[in-house]
This record gives sequence, C-alpha cells and structure tokens, in this order.
Amino acid sequence: MIDVVIYALLTAHITKAFVSLYLHRYLTHNHFTINTSFSNIIRFYLWLTDGVIAKPWVAQHRKHHKYTDVQGDPHSPYIHGKWKITWTCMVPNFIRLYEYNDTDWALEHYGKGTPEDWMEKNVYEKHPRLGLLIFLTFNICVFGLIPGFLAWLFHLFFVPFCTTACISSFAHWFGYRHPDSKDESRNLWPIGIILCGDELHNNHHMKPSNPNFAHRWFEFDLAYWYARILSKFGLIKFK
Repeated sequence: MIDVVIYALLTAHITKAFVSLYLHRYLTHNHFTINTSFSNIIRFYLWLTDGVIAKPWVAQHRKHHKYTDVQGDPHSPYIHGKWKITWTCMVPNFIRLYEYNDTDWALEHYGKGTPEDWMEKNVYEKHPRLGLLIFLTFNICVFGLIPGFLAWLFHLFFVPFCTTACISSFAHWFGYRHPDSKDESRNLWPIGIILCGDELHNNHHMKPSNPNFAHRWFEFDLAYWYARILSKFGLIKFK
C-alpha cells in the first residue's frame, strides 16, 4: 500500500508543479518561455490528471490581478464570501468543470496568448473529463480496483485544494504580508514546497513580473528552483 501512497503524492505534486510553472508563471505572467515539446507534455499531463482548461484559468487569474479584492475580482473571498469561495474552489474539475463566468469578450481579452491549436480545441477543451477517466483506468490497471480508485480520488480532491482553494481563498484570508500591500493577499507560509511556491502569494502580488516568489532570506520558492533546473537542460528559458 505504501507504493500507492507514494504514487498518489508524487503525481499530485507533479500536477501542482506544472500548474504553477505552466499555467501560472508561463501562460499568465510570461516569466519565461517553455520548449515546445516539453510544453506539449505538460499540457497532456494536466489534461490527464486535472482536466483543467488553459484559457479560462489564465483569464480568471489575470482578472484577479487587475481587480484584486475589489469589485471585478472573480474569486475574492472579501467580495463573494470566504466559505463560498473556499468550497467552490475545492470542487474537482471532474465534478464542476473550471469555468470563466464572464462575457466572451472578457474570456478572449484576459485569456489572450493561450494555446489555440488542434489539440487544445478538439481534445483538451472539448473533452476535459476524458483525461481523468483515462487516469482512473490507468490507476486501476496498475494498482487494482480499490487502491487505484483511492489514489485517483485523493488526486481529484487534493489538487484543487492546493491549486485553487488555498490560493484563491486562504491566501487572501490569513498569513503574513508586506506592510505596504495594497490588497488583502497573504503569504500562507514562508517555505513554498507543498504549493510549489504559491504559498508566497502576497510576494507575488507585490511583484507579479518576478518569477521568484521568495523575497526574503528565510523564504523558499520550490517551483522557481524547478524552473532554474529545467533551464539548465534547455527546457525553460527565462526572459
């Protein structure tokens, strides 16, 4: 059973790392470029393990930065309610697909620059749940019915908790921040490992263009160091 636990934790961590590197730092904030082949691998893995659709994810996050904790913020706990945002963000994409509840113009405007190739339009956007079903089938084939399903179920709920609920709700609710912050964003914890550096949410809001979310000597941003390592192999190139 220990192999199932390790597998579930590892696959969930890779998903969280790819969300931070690909959706957040690459597509949303353009911190660096990613090798095309490696980018395609990340896109497939996120479709397989998370069912996330790039354009609405990016559009929502960009609008969040523009209207942080004021009217227009799509997921501020101060505008929409702390517990409402928390529970909404914890619902897996398999149950409630990641949507952008705004006009088509806003989706195109804030989602500009996201992939629009054949795979994105005909596979990832049209069939977001298919990847998760393939992932479930793979887990069951490798570990058996009950262990495979439990590993899949853990992944299904753990990933949205880390990628959306913790950041969209908790990181605007409690933690520490810069004294001159202009919004309610917080740093949940100085060591960014579990959320791959996105724990340092207030730092990111202070300097969105900085790919390293660790600003103080005692802070650590794991995803930034992942990016630094990948850059040594030519898979990522910093601007």
